[in-house]
Amino acid sequence: MNIREVIERKTISVEEILYLGQKIEYSVVSRDLQPSLPGFLGFFEGMLFISEDVPMRWRAPQVIHEYVEYTHFTNVKGRCVAATKAELAFVASYLPEELQQYIRMRIDLFKNLITLYESAGGVSTEELRGSLAYLETLTVTD
Repeated sequence: MNIREVIERKTISVEEILYLGQKIEYSVVSRDLQPSLPGFLGFFEGMLFISEDVPMRWRAPQVIHEYVEYTHFTNVKGRCVAATKAELAFVASYLPEELQQYIRMRIDLFKNLITLYESAGGVSTEELRGSLAYLETLTVTD
């Protein structure tokens, strides 16, 4: 079974969002697709997916991140930071009261991704590190 088939089998629902006039379809997948990474998401062969454990109100901005990164900035250095900026602009517009909490959640996700990729070996974390560094400049300490 290939990765696409696995994603399809683990799909719980198919949702869509509207972003800058563009309908973006994505799959909500079972958490057990990637048990070692809470709140995971991805873009594989044109297929956007996000874990069911991501709170519904935070799915759209994360889907926007993946969509923007892999359709607007493919193979561009700094694509992850550019996508992070688009994602945060969305959060700031629709959930401004949650922006700091959202940023902290994304910092945790990027840290977990970096750890996972480094343990896998041979996977570059440069783009992830760029977004992590950018997000860390935006946090407000309590």
